[in-house]
Formats: sequence, structure tokens, C-alpha cells
Amino acid sequence: MDLEKLRVFYIVSMEGSVLRASYKLNIAQSAVSRTISLLEESLKSKLFIRKHQGMVLTDTGKILLDKTLDILKLSREAEQMIEDFNKKPRGNLLVYSTAGLINHWIMKFVPGFLEAYPDISLILHGTSNLTLENNEADVCIGYLPEEEASDLETVYLTTLVHRLYASKKYIDKFGKPKSFDDLKNHRLLAYSLSNPSALKNADWLFEKLKRHKPYLQINSADGLIRAVKDGLGIATLGENVIQSDKDGLVEILPEYGGQEINLYYYYRPHMKYSKRVSSLADYILENLPTKK
Repeated sequence: MDLEKLRVFYIVSMEGSVLRASYKLNIAQSAVSRTISLLEESLKSKLFIRKHQGMVLTDTGKILLDKTLDILKLSREAEQMIEDFNKKPRGNLLVYSTAGLINHWIMKFVPGFLEAYPDISLILHGTSNLTLENNEADVCIGYLPEEEASDLETVYLTTLVHRLYASKKYIDKFGKPKSFDDLKNHRLLAYSLSNPSALKNADWLFEKLKRHKPYLQINSADGLIRAVKDGLGIATLGENVIQSDKDGLVEILPEYGGQEINLYYYYRPHMKYSKRVSSLADYILENLPTKK
């Protein structure tokens, strides 16, 4: 039982007809029939019931079709891996990340990356659903959910520190918290307490304060920083968000040190050797600014 015989079997199963399968495969009808007969002889089992309306799978045929789908998928993946490994990175690269990370961190690398990899067509998609299940993304960049880590290829990129910030306007009106526990007496802003697991670290403050109700929830990094600047309350902001936009912001409880959150580049295992898929991670790691 070889791969080409399984391809013919698959096409006959999908078309439900030896004649239609021969047209699709561009081979003689007799060659298709002979291939199916050889498969049946090697397996010592009938794969199809031949009826007037076409070829209908037997129970044995259904079992073989199920496994054939897996085999053909693995074959395509292997071909893609070898092709990607042997050639210069090219083609579409679809990357999922949060809108905040795209706007305030990933975009810093994009101009140089596109210049270094002119044959890559980069597609950045902002979403809070940082998962590779049931989507067409090649890569995710974000805070990797623990339950997914073991099933993926992961590349550690950097550690971002989230600290507490308020505006001078807020401090003039409500004063500064005197301690971490005193935060319960202030207006606290949340990214969104209904975050999926990939973003749960964005609101670590509320995990620690327990049951404290936020003054405002807004699932937008740009919206959150605007709310802080407008004096609506205190929020945890990542250094990637406020690095170039600190005007009017005051760090709250700097002695606390903030929360460190690891940022990962992750993709499916079968793309491990793909230069196209790894190209952006390679570029980011080569061009990360040195932390002081």
C-alpha cells in the first residue's frame, strides 16, 4: 500500500465514481479500477460496493478513508516543511496577536523585517483569541496559555513589565495610594475581567486584590491609556504601551516593582523547520533593544 494508491482511493471516495476520478486524476479509467483492485487484494477486503449510482464505501473503506485523510495531511505537511526549509522564506505569514501588542510593540520591528524579507507578505491580525485552534494563523505572539504550551513550538521573545500608573490629574483629585492594600480605596481600571486565558495576565492587579470591582473595563490598550490620562483611575500598563507615551503619567507604588509577563512566539509543531514561519521570530530576537 503506497501513497499514490491512497491518493487514487481518496479521489474515488470523494467523487463516488471511477470515471469522474479518472478525469480528475487525468489517467485512464482502467488504471483507476486496477489501483482500487490492488488495494483490495492487499487488504483482503472490499473497499467499495459498486452500485448504479456510483461507488459506495464499505465499512472497511470508511476505516481506510479515515486513516488516508491523516496520511495525506502528513504528506502535505512534510512536503511543505521540506519546501520551506530548502528555499528562501517567501509567501504569506499570518500572525495573530493582540491589537495592543501589534500597535505598541510588534510594529517597531515591521519596517526592518519587510526590508530584510522582501518575499514575505506579512499579515497582522489583532484579536484577543490567541489560539491556533480552528483558525488559519501561522503564528501567535502573546502571553502563552499554559494549557497550550506543551502542544506547540514556542520561542521566548522577551519579558514585559506591567506597572501601575495614574495621571497627575487623578492624583491631584484623589491622592496617591499609600500601600498596595490602599488600592482598594481607589478607582481602578481593568483591561477586561472576561479576558480569555491568553490575556489573563493583563489584569493581574484584580487577581491579587480579590473581588474588587473595577471602576471601568475597556478591552483596548489605547482606550485604557486614554482613560488613565483623562484621570479616570489607576491601571496596569505594559512598558510596551507607555514607553513612547509617558506624558502626564505617574508610576504608582514603584517600590512594588510591577508584574513581569513573558512574551512568546508560538506555532504548530509541523512548522518547526519552516524558515517562513520562523523568520519574524528570528528578526525580532536579532533586533531586540538591549535592556538597561
